[in-house]
Amino acid sequence: MIVCTSGDPYSVNIELYFKIFSQTLSADLPCPVVYIGNEWQWNHQLSRLGLRPDSIPMTRITSLHEAQNHGFYLMAQDGPEIPAEHLTSVERGTLAVGSLREVRNSLPSRPLAVLTAPIDKKACNEAGFGFPGQTEYFEEIWSTRGIMVLAGPKLKVGLVTNHLPVHKISEAINRDLMIEKALSFAQTLKQTFKIDRPRIAICGLNPHCGEGGTCGREEIDIIAPALEQLIQMQPGAEFTGPLPADTVFWQSIQGQFDGVLAMYHDQGLGPLKTVHFFDAINLTGGLPHLRVSPDHGPAANLFLKGHAREDSIKLAWDTCLQYMSHKAEI
Repeated sequence: MIVCTSGDPYSVNIELYFKIFSQTLSADLPCPVVYIGNEWQWNHQLSRLGLRPDSIPMTRITSLHEAQNHGFYLMAQDGPEIPAEHLTSVERGTLAVGSLREVRNSLPSRPLAVLTAPIDKKACNEAGFGFPGQTEYFEEIWSTRGIMVLAGPKLKVGLVTNHLPVHKISEAINRDLMIEKALSFAQTLKQTFKIDRPRIAICGLNPHCGEGGTCGREEIDIIAPALEQLIQMQPGAEFTGPLPADTVFWQSIQGQFDGVLAMYHDQGLGPLKTVHFFDAINLTGGLPHLRVSPDHGPAANLFLKGHAREDSIKLAWDTCLQYMSHKAEI
């Protein structure tokens, strides 16, 4: 099953979902596909865009367990029948959080891929979400610590820490966390991207990897010992580092590495989005099910303008289709 959460209603999410669903005939689906969202918002926004909401037939259900056959399903959410641009922040967050919570409440035991549309984190927190992002939410509901991975055609980046203030990053990094994230990243590259023996570069934390300890000691005290232990474990991957972040991403793009493990959010996402601003996806590796998202935010500035690019959500959608097709073959 593929579950698609609606995300923030004041966004390009509905426009983009319509585009990718329209490109896939029901007969081509490897499994049931369930869209969880507000039906009024779906119909209203598509109508304002000059599109026909009924051109994608969806069977209405009240539980994920009802979606048994291949095809599109709608699990409708209650909500105010108000244009999204007039909803309050709490109302927008409530719809986004409600869509995510349905995955928790009706989690099926069969193979599952979840495509999460972008949310407004501030609005979600005002609605009682309580998580820094969707990555942490799925780690909690599936009781497994995963790894945040951003991937485009040329560059794939894993993160040791996710959504932390910069002043907390150093104290959060330790040897056990490094090893856990590195192994999870390697497994994600193998399983999701079919790289048999991934070559992974591990970033340093400090400028120039600490300059031998004169500009920080994390490389000496934490990262290098973790790397040595990883190599001794022989996990079916090649680890190299620590390497300076100002050069390692270029090296990876040139083909020297299959992935880069960055120490913190912007260290990894800055280079990734510079290279793959439109054509990258965000996925959470190391979990029992696939969770993937487009690599952009709600883009409220493009709301109902009709020219949002679907490159990223199309890659996320294709990743879900490939994942479920593979599960069907096992």
